[in-house]
Amino acid sequence: MLFIVKLEGFELADKKYETGIETRKLILAECRKLFLDKGFHETSYNDICKAAHVNRGSIYYHFKQKDMIRYEILWEIYTDNKRFAEQYTSVSSHQYVFALYLMWRQILTNPKLGRFLTDYYTDYPVYVPQKDLPVFITTLYRNSFDEILPISDVDDFTMASMYGYIGVISQMVKAAPERFSLNTLFWQVLQCCFHILCIPEEKTRELCADLEQCITKFCNEKASA
Repeated sequence: MLFIVKLEGFELADKKYETGIETRKLILAECRKLFLDKGFHETSYNDICKAAHVNRGSIYYHFKQKDMIRYEILWEIYTDNKRFAEQYTSVSSHQYVFALYLMWRQILTNPKLGRFLTDYYTDYPVYVPQKDLPVFITTLYRNSFDEILPISDVDDFTMASMYGYIGVISQMVKAAPERFSLNTLFWQVLQCCFHILCIPEEKTRELCADLEQCITKFCNEKASA
């Protein structure tokens, strides 16, 4: 009898755990819609409660701050692009960079998604290593450029310079996306980042050649679709 009670206790705990996971997923899914449709700052906790059919306590249980939700959505968007990039190159570090190309494309072609991504730089204009967006950038660096130039060899001033440059470009794109050519812009930003990091051309040759093939294949597929 005691054994049965214990088993029932485990089953209840499992159900509660599963329910918690589903609630968290629901909050993220509804917030993604709200943040893209209304805007991050324009979305209130009441909006989230109404859309996800949860109370504030449930939101605070899973996410201590609204910014934590936005950060997870940022990673969701990037991860979606990373999975797509895996179809074009087998080199993991190159996949991370090609996924960034795909995100740049979304900024230029999807106004709602573009606003969500560029507004992040508006809220985090200065490179502070422990803040959300700088953590996102440095994590991507470790997975994409670390083999070329280890992040341990890059000082905070250099990272801040690269971060600031990308931020300025993103705001220019946000203001007038029609003025920019996606491919030209991507290559200019990438090459400028290499210059800021003082990475010699011969170290980036393999990456750039693979990226060029990925982009060409992707653009050809889009044109013939």
